[in-house]
Amino acid sequence: MVKFIEMSSRRTLAVGLLLFLTGFTALAEPVAENSDTIIAVAELPKTSDWMDSWQLQTRDGKEGLMLTGDKRSARVLASVKGEIPTEGRVFLRITYFNHENMKPFTAGICNWGSYNTRPFSPNGQKNTWQTVEAPFWAIDLMANLEGDGKKIRTSVSDINNCDLIISKIEIIKPARERILKEFREYVRKSTAEAFKIADSGKYPKAPYDFKESNFSPSSADKACGAAPFMRNYVQRIYPASSPSKEEKVLETSVRMTSGEYEPCQIGIKALKDFKECSARFIGKLPKGLEGEIRWVESVPLRFGTYNGSKEWQIQPNRLWPAEIFPTCEVKSGDAQAWFVTFNALDDIRSGKYPVSIGIFEGKEKILTFVINVEILPFRLPTVRELDYAWGFYKSTIYDKLEVIDQVEHGVNSASMWPMVLPKKDGRTTFEFWDKYFVMLNSLGMNHSFVLFMGAKRYGYTFGDDFKDGGVIEILKHINQCVSEGKYPKNFCVSIDEAVCNNDRFNDLKRLFSQVRENAPLLKRFGVSLNRHDWAKAHTGIIDVLSCNGSFNENSKWCAQERCKIFTYCTFTGRSMPGAARFNNGFNPWRYGASGTIGWGTDWLYENPYNDLDYSESDQSVYLPNWLGRPIATPAWEAYREGIDDRRYIEVYAGLVKEGKADGKLLDDLKAFLAEEKLSSEDRVGQSIFQATLGDDLKLVLARNRLIDGIIKAKK
Repeated sequence: MVKFIEMSSRRTLAVGLLLFLTGFTALAEPVAENSDTIIAVAELPKTSDWMDSWQLQTRDGKEGLMLTGDKRSARVLASVKGEIPTEGRVFLRITYFNHENMKPFTAGICNWGSYNTRPFSPNGQKNTWQTVEAPFWAIDLMANLEGDGKKIRTSVSDINNCDLIISKIEIIKPARERILKEFREYVRKSTAEAFKIADSGKYPKAPYDFKESNFSPSSADKACGAAPFMRNYVQRIYPASSPSKEEKVLETSVRMTSGEYEPCQIGIKALKDFKECSARFIGKLPKGLEGEIRWVESVPLRFGTYNGSKEWQIQPNRLWPAEIFPTCEVKSGDAQAWFVTFNALDDIRSGKYPVSIGIFEGKEKILTFVINVEILPFRLPTVRELDYAWGFYKSTIYDKLEVIDQVEHGVNSASMWPMVLPKKDGRTTFEFWDKYFVMLNSLGMNHSFVLFMGAKRYGYTFGDDFKDGGVIEILKHINQCVSEGKYPKNFCVSIDEAVCNNDRFNDLKRLFSQVRENAPLLKRFGVSLNRHDWAKAHTGIIDVLSCNGSFNENSKWCAQERCKIFTYCTFTGRSMPGAARFNNGFNPWRYGASGTIGWGTDWLYENPYNDLDYSESDQSVYLPNWLGRPIATPAWEAYREGIDDRRYIEVYAGLVKEGKADGKLLDDLKAFLAEEKLSSEDRVGQSIFQATLGDDLKLVLARNRLIDGIIKAKK
């Protein structure tokens, strides 16, 4: 029997290293094994690449190895048997003996003790050989090659000292049909578990902060079983929402330029149950215009910006493409939304293009919406043409498909904690790092990069390498690669939030001293949270300050210090779309920021499709997709719109500089978009991870004022 389990991340300190462990859930039996492609195998005890102390054991007529010794952890080199994929998912399969006292163990595609391990839970009949699997990113293989690419590092740890016996370790590439089937079942089961926890009363339910409209269905609504519901995407459509008179319409419009993406939200208020509800384009889209329709799934999520919140709500969260879930169920009395995302290609002409979208129950059409897409008579600068860093705090390395999706959402920068150390067999090597940056550079994620080197007390650092010169060697190599254009020009090094602790801050000063002496092209990156006094503690030692509050004071201080200011805030799947857009576009611009680094993309706890299964909320702006590119959320689509706001600002600012437009509009917008929540104190107690507007529709009005101003100035 094969038990299939899924990956997410969970921060925990162990053996002096920060491990990213993943909670898994059993799924149904996979399809026949012959549908899998074998990438690498370690046959035990036949392999000579078993690196630690094990005893030969025979169970049920089959030989295996049982881990012994104090560590009860071992590294195994799996021999490469097939082509190594460079993107998507692969699976680590462990064959073990499920004896009576068997308990969970961990394994990974990595050296033992590194971040990239997963917990494996015993399953199936006792006193028999069983098989269990877990997904990993294919790029993990490239980071763990040895022997001229003929071996892949794997690891196994008997964390519960339960006499783990293993006979085989395999790395496989499952067939796409199998992954799709298992992923669907995994999501369904995980979602059901989330609703079960919500219904149990374990956590309190937060009240909704909106007022019910006086919804009254018309005779036409009753005849088709649903009322139309059009609401700007910056405001959510909850299952409990009802359309206002202004929202109960079948036609709307969007404004966009060629080369731009633009989302639109449509929906229905169901007056009866729908079992197979879907939305589809009617007819062909106009030449030069592409579009995608995804239905919005609402699930229990923790409420508010604090990730430790105990309250929850049913919130719109997942945007499901038809490839994975083509239809949805809608209960009578509930509202259901769809996100329509348009992509105007470079060669489309300016003008207005009506697009029809039908809402269907099975094959029967219920309603028809019309979205008038207006292509504007000017172009926006590309993200590459702007000197601004957009990126995320990232614990590990990016998969290629993930990078492609991020770049399409405007991301041009990246970061990493040193989980993938530039070492092999105890020696410093940059073989994988160099390949990784070639990939990032080729896809356009090459404006800035932040390497968080940690602090010795955390363990996930280069630690005592300060003594033997290891850090200096690393800094010198990065500096050389920056000078040759192989690594991003704005390559920053830091210790995250070092100012919070004297020991860490001393480590930071020590690191920055080494940078000045050995790697002058690197940027020294300080993090002050939202405290202005902590910003001033970095006087004279940084090139970039990253903060999530006290923006006005910190901006003025950075101007005096001649250093750049970056903002950072929470961008998660539960973020309000308006807040995600505001904190990525207009608000950083108001304070002269040079970059925005969001939190985050893979800070997941236990099951990523169940936000109530851990003491803290998952922190990722999108969700893992076993088939490739991430599953988007409304906040992820709004994040891109924040970047587009900045692109519109730059067009108008350029016209002001040319004397063709009035700069007063920009000053007016800065005042118009003042935050509702912001700390401006010299010292405050908690971080302000999301500045918010009182009315998110101000973002729409501000964009339209810029568009009208640009069109007027260009006449």
